[in-house]
Amino acid sequence: MDEYDRILTIEHEDGRIDVLHLAPGDEVSIESISKTDKVKSSCYIEQQEYNDYTTSLYKIDYENENEFRKLERGLKKYHMAAYKEYYFTYRPKLQAGDFSDAVLNGDVYEIALKTDRIFKKVHGQCKLIFKVKDYKVILLDITPRKMLLEGHNPELCTYKGIFVSRDNIDKNIFKINLLNLRGH
Repeated sequence: MDEYDRILTIEHEDGRIDVLHLAPGDEVSIESISKTDKVKSSCYIEQQEYNDYTTSLYKIDYENENEFRKLERGLKKYHMAAYKEYYFTYRPKLQAGDFSDAVLNGDVYEIALKTDRIFKKVHGQCKLIFKVKDYKVILLDITPRKMLLEGHNPELCTYKGIFVSRDNIDKNIFKINLLNLRGH
């Protein structure tokens, strides 16, 4: 494959996505694309990028995109390690259809994200919650939901390097002190 091969991505009305690989000189007839189909992208691409691109079989969708974006921003702001793992490790895996790290609970999958031990004991494990339907990964939630949404509006305060919820400030400070006394 030349480094100037062309990739044409076509999204059909029924949600299917076709990825066509065109070598130099190849052409696509207009008859093969219906009026309701959308040409999502057309680009020149190298072999390694082509291999990465064609592995994304599943489309990422949201149950409530605005709220999920708030959760993402909260995760990015207050727990960067979990955000990086979600965005750079699990999001591409989900697009490729690799659900090997997910735990199935009914029709909903959960993936535990990196969480440091004190954050985990004070606020709970960071988890990505999603479901799969018709080659779509529907992102539902990121936990601990309350802390991430609360952090979106006002700034959270910190105590000994751990973010503390304004609603349960005494309870969270007590947990942090208790964990520090026990040496956890």
